[in-house]
Amino acid sequence: MSFEEHPERGQQRRRHGVDNNRGRNGKKKKRGRSFLALFLTVFLLGGLAGGAYLGYDKVRDLLVTPDYVSAATSAEVEVTIKEGSAGLDMAKALKAQDVIKSEQAFVEAYENNPSAKKIQPGLYKLRVQISAADAITMLLDTENRLVNGILIAEGLSTFKIYKVLSGKLGIPEAEFKAAAKDPIALGVPAWWFKREDGKKESRSIEGFLFPDTYEFPKNVTAKSALSMMVERFMKVTGDMGYADAAAKLNISPYQALIVASLAQAEAGNADDLGKVARVSYNRVFSDKAVAEIGTCRCLQFDVTVNYSREMAGKKAVHSSD
Repeated sequence: MSFEEHPERGQQRRRHGVDNNRGRNGKKKKRGRSFLALFLTVFLLGGLAGGAYLGYDKVRDLLVTPDYVSAATSAEVEVTIKEGSAGLDMAKALKAQDVIKSEQAFVEAYENNPSAKKIQPGLYKLRVQISAADAITMLLDTENRLVNGILIAEGLSTFKIYKVLSGKLGIPEAEFKAAAKDPIALGVPAWWFKREDGKKESRSIEGFLFPDTYEFPKNVTAKSALSMMVERFMKVTGDMGYADAAAKLNISPYQALIVASLAQAEAGNADDLGKVARVSYNRVFSDKAVAEIGTCRCLQFDVTVNYSREMAGKKAVHSSD
């Protein structure tokens, strides 16, 4: 039975303050609940907005490439840019010395600066914590390049090269001679000396010290200096396929190198290089030539005689003397 059927019951409940639509304080329940819902909604939306802002802030930091804003700092470091370095290689060297803040910043600046490809290998003095763009500017400025160039001319024997390096670097010649005893340790692959005829190998650094202008770091040692020269030699001969050409002659690359060195020393001009090389091969490998000369497969060149004299510390002589 409803309250409509018994109105007196409804009147009794209202007299005792029990109204279904009101609380004990007399305010309607619906209005209180609406205010609480509004408060919670505003609070929730505010939290979401704050979280979204913080999330955006973090994403923005991830999207922006980290880079220093060059400050007026006087701190400097020395950085070596190696031969053949690309933009990323330079970036790694600079980041390791805290010159730049990130490798990516330098790579981007390198790609946006057409002159960046003109950066030369060598030792540089640079400020620390500078922008990537400023780092490129400093690398392009020759005033920041610490030049220690040493020219190794063509045609020099290892003994003459040791003397030049010793005078320029202040390292005793004895240290170069000691380091040269193991060509493998200096970077010459062992297979360069492997003979196809099964005879005993002879190993020497002679011929592997590539003639060029070198910029050695300040802390260079005899071994590291010779290693740099060997590395240059291996790159040049590798690009030209020198070892593959020697294989076609059925001789080791080192044997071919000896003949090439003899031809360079004996030939009067470029046209004679091939002639001298053929004479060398015939005297050593041709049975007919051996029969004519005798039992000795001898080269009998001035350069070979004088090299042995140089090894013994004697003065060079000429066959006409």
